[in-house]
Formats: sequence, C-alpha cells, structure tokens
Amino acid sequence: FGNAIHKAMEAYLIKQDGKAAFDDYWGFFEGMNLHYTRYRWLDLLGIGRVLLMKFERLHLKHLNTELVVPRLKCASSFMHADIEGTPDFVGMYKGVPTVLDFKTSKDRYPKEKILIDEQLYTYAYLAKHQLGLEIKQIAYMVFTKTGVSIQVIKRSIDDATVNRKMQEFALSVARIESMGIYPKNTGACIRGSIKCGIIYRDWE
Repeated sequence: FGNAIHKAMEAYLIKQDGKAAFDDYWGFFEGMNLHYTRYRWLDLLGIGRVLLMKFERLHLKHLNTELVVPRLKCASSFMHADIEGTPDFVGMYKGVPTVLDFKTSKDRYPKEKILIDEQLYTYAYLAKHQLGLEIKQIAYMVFTKTGVSIQVIKRSIDDATVNRKMQEFALSVARIESMGIYPKNTGACIRGSIKCGIIYRDWE
C-alpha cells in the first residue's frame, strides 16, 4: 500500500494522474493474500482513493515542482565519506524550500519523530551541495489509514542545524564501523524528543 501511494505521488509531481498510477499499482495485488490485520485489498483501495482525493484538494497546489525533478538522485561527500539519497520531494512547499518525505502509517506520527530523522537532514545537505538549494524546512506528509487523513509535520531548519546533524550522523557511522555492529530501527522508538537507547544487532 505504501508503494502504491508513492507511485501516485511520483505521478502527481510530474503532472500525471496520481489516482490512475495508484489504481494500476494496487490493482496488481488484487486476489493476493495480503498480510494486513485490519484491512482487505478492497478496503485499502477505497482508503487510498479517498486519501488521494484529499491530497489533490488540500496539498497538491502547495507543491511547486518547477525547481527540481522529483525523486532526483543526489550525491555528495561529507567528512571524506560519499553519501547519496533519493528524496521524495525537494522544492517549494507553500513557498518555502523544503525536503518532504511521503509516509504511510496506520496512525498519526508523533510530532517529535521528525527531530531525530537523520535522513531528512542528509537530503537537505545534498540539496544544497548538489542543487544549490538551501533548504529552510523538512517535512513529513503522512497518509494515515485510521481516520483516512493526511498529517503534515514540519520543522524549520538552517545551515547550522544541518551541519550539526551531519556531524552527529558521521560520528554515529564511525562508532558503528568501529564496533562492527549496526543500530536497528532506532527511529521507531521515541520518548518525547529523545531517541531511545540504540538496539544493536550483530552484522552476521
């Protein structure tokens, strides 16, 4: 379902029919035994269509895609490490240079989740160094099944914040490499604005 919503967003951002893209992708799974505890295929077809109608009415007009290509692959380096990423959207959102990530979820996100998302800050860094676009905010647009609603979470950022986050990220990577283990699903556990203790797992 999440991939189907993303296909719709990709279509909208190149001025194509997002609802048709959703139907085409989701239609492939009709009759398959999907593992959703509360929803059948037909339920999610209806939920997806309603969410996309809400997106068209409330949000699409605020996304200006003229500056850059949606899903553009970006690459740069930081502290002698090569980094790359493919943001869902980099451009103007309500007139503000924004990195925006489309999400699907059963329920609404805690607002604090965006504070610890290294990925969005990395995209902001890449946007400046490859595209010359100084990002002023990061955002989630969360398509929620419960309540069939679209939640937008935004946070204003500046160069100093991005550089600090990138330094923290680089130090985390160095620590992981030195220990030979990696953190698993750390972004899913939040207490207030504090990330919970990292859960480590052996490389093997």
